[in-house]
Amino acid sequence: MSVVAAAKPITAGRLILASILLIAAMSVILGLEFLPAQATLEEGMPASSSVAAPRAAQYVSDVLTEREREAAREAVEPQYDFTIARGASVAAQQVRELDRKVASIDAAFAEGVTPEDRAVILADTLAGDLGTDDRATLLALDAVRWEALRAEAARILDTVERSELRDTELAPIRDGIQGRFAGDLTGPEAALAAALIQPLIVPNSSFSAVLTEQARSRAAEGVSDVVKSWQRGETIVRSGDRVDEVAFEAIDRFGLNEGGLDVARLSGFI
Repeated sequence: MSVVAAAKPITAGRLILASILLIAAMSVILGLEFLPAQATLEEGMPASSSVAAPRAAQYVSDVLTEREREAAREAVEPQYDFTIARGASVAAQQVRELDRKVASIDAAFAEGVTPEDRAVILADTLAGDLGTDDRATLLALDAVRWEALRAEAARILDTVERSELRDTELAPIRDGIQGRFAGDLTGPEAALAAALIQPLIVPNSSFSAVLTEQARSRAAEGVSDVVKSWQRGETIVRSGDRVDEVAFEAIDRFGLNEGGLDVARLSGFI
């Protein structure tokens, strides 16, 4: 009886030890599901399974902030280098060009010039700029009408050049210049005046890459940080969908691509 009694504790101890080892082995094998077994999520690649936020959180999103800043930059229109001073300078220069251009016509209408001499002077004046109708109008003018036409032409040229005139708007402004003439000019006289100043209309405002970039930078700097919020369990990316920038940022913030063992859940399972 004493031998049998002494053997019982040894058997019970071995049974307890074997049970512990068996529990540990089964826990490790069956608890592998609590390891981060999902494939690493990559931006631009489909997610192998749906991913949800493990907890509520909010953070400044670099991705969304940069999107808003880029949108602000794109909303800035191209910047031009026009200034009031530049407009005035160009206007004065072009009016002087008009003075030089019509100097021979001024001479033809000077006091003391006979009609015959005037016709000779005007015959070849501005041969490349005036058409047949405009030349006929010029030859039919007297000194008074020429002064009226010349003054109106100078006024229109000065007005156009003092306002911003971009290089992209030059053609339509030139084409429609005759419609700007007022005063008592007749239709043919307005057409002649327009023909005189059309070649002198030049842009006073050009696209500036430097000013445009400065304006875009200011617009981007004015954008506030964008805060992204997540609720616990909210879907970050669905299974099969591509992981976009916003989702990948959340995955990184929550550490969902990091390795390690979920100790709490594994302990509970054991």
